[in-house]
Amino acid sequence: MTSSSKTPDNIPPTDSAWAWNLYWHADCLHSCVPVSNPTATKALTDRWSRFFLSLPDDATIMDLGTGNGAVISIAAEINNNRSRNFSLHGVDAADIDPAIYVKTASKALSLITFHPRTRMEALPFSDGSITAVCGQYALEYSEVEKSIAEIIRVLVSGGCFQFLVHAQDSALISRSRTQLAQAETILHSNLMDAFRIALPLITQAENAPSGDAAKFQIAKDAFDKFNHIFTKLQTGFQKDEDQSVPSNFLEAMLQLYQSRRRFGEIAVMRMLDDMFMRLSAQAQRLRDLINAALDEDGINNLAKTLEQKGALVNAPQKARSGKSEVLLGWWIDGRTSH
Repeated sequence: MTSSSKTPDNIPPTDSAWAWNLYWHADCLHSCVPVSNPTATKALTDRWSRFFLSLPDDATIMDLGTGNGAVISIAAEINNNRSRNFSLHGVDAADIDPAIYVKTASKALSLITFHPRTRMEALPFSDGSITAVCGQYALEYSEVEKSIAEIIRVLVSGGCFQFLVHAQDSALISRSRTQLAQAETILHSNLMDAFRIALPLITQAENAPSGDAAKFQIAKDAFDKFNHIFTKLQTGFQKDEDQSVPSNFLEAMLQLYQSRRRFGEIAVMRMLDDMFMRLSAQAQRLRDLINAALDEDGINNLAKTLEQKGALVNAPQKARSGKSEVLLGWWIDGRTSH
């Protein structure tokens, strides 16, 4: 495979790139469909395994929106177990580096060449150099027409593709809407400001002579304001079926307050900033996810665009999992016609 002259580093990051950079800089292989949901994970792994097993032994495979390599690592496992000679590439617009951050799949990831800060709309591969293109919750995040043109350009004649894209009516999107509303409620509250005001006053009161009633009253008033906001938020989320976002965040904030003497005021303030930055990043990723999801018209338009750019496309299928047939997204696959 010959790399083109395009330079990914020269392509400006998207507005939300920082949020995804933060997400992938962690020991996390999977996203969206968590490892804790074994039925969904197995359903997707089985489908991807069939796709990779159908490819020739010397296939060059490109995974779009690879993240930390959850999908392409399946191909890497097949490469090892079936003595294949795959050439494996993972492309992502984020500043990914799975070899550094992911410790749970280091053997598989070592077989993959990752291309960070690389947009689907400008792939650094020569024409007709890729045997197969794949992507899980990836293509729909891009400027689709430009990305599809690039996919068709780099695929060999008869080269195949398979994508799993978000469906608007999936359980994941429903949960994401709830989580986004929760995150935005916390971010738009006065919780952080109240904490910032209260902490130094409480520190001063704790260090003041026992007879300094004025400092204690000022600290108590500040803490009461913080506690009022905290309790109001906590109560407001009680009816939500999924309370993981507020529960984790508020519990972490409570622990931060309780550890103020151990860490000191300056360190606690820095940790508070980090917490809010991470919650802001999560909110941005949830917005991206919700905005990327496709309804039936959207998936049909995606198929039409692929056909217009030179692909033979199979009818899109809903990806489901388990006895209750939980909707995971849309499958869309096919091959180039040139």
